[in-house]
Amino acid sequence: MTIKVIGVGGCGVTTVNNVSQMGLENVQFAVVNNDAKSIDRVQFITEKVLGDKDDLQLESKLRTLCDGADVLAVVAGLGGKYSAEVAATLCRIHGQCSNAYVVLPFAFERRDQKAMQDLELIRSVANTVSTFDNNTLSKYPDIPMQEAFRMTDQWLFEHISALK
Repeated sequence: MTIKVIGVGGCGVTTVNNVSQMGLENVQFAVVNNDAKSIDRVQFITEKVLGDKDDLQLESKLRTLCDGADVLAVVAGLGGKYSAEVAATLCRIHGQCSNAYVVLPFAFERRDQKAMQDLELIRSVANTVSTFDNNTLSKYPDIPMQEAFRMTDQWLFEHISALK
């Protein structure tokens, strides 16, 4: 069985890049973003797609990323301008075994309404959707933010491990 994990947008790219280094065997990783700097920071993943959602060839590039995957896991942060539409497109392209892992924004980002619209879009095309609410990280005020974000990486690692 071939499992492919694709990180979309800033949050998805960062999280998938971190998880790719955590020792998951027989899992392929890829990233998609419209920010070249974000893509360039990815060190251990070779499949990288740089493309704006208005790019006429983006869907073809996404289709190529899905090729050969028995199970697809798409990772994205919600509430922004890019990730939800691209994540939904990946799930729609792949079809029956698409799983979405989405990170909800912090309340102070004031993107809750957009994030809920994004979540509904992804739910309409993914087979399963799991959410991580960044607000839960505020329960740990004594932990440095970088350390707290590792909880998101661990959450994804455990979910991807369960797919095997």
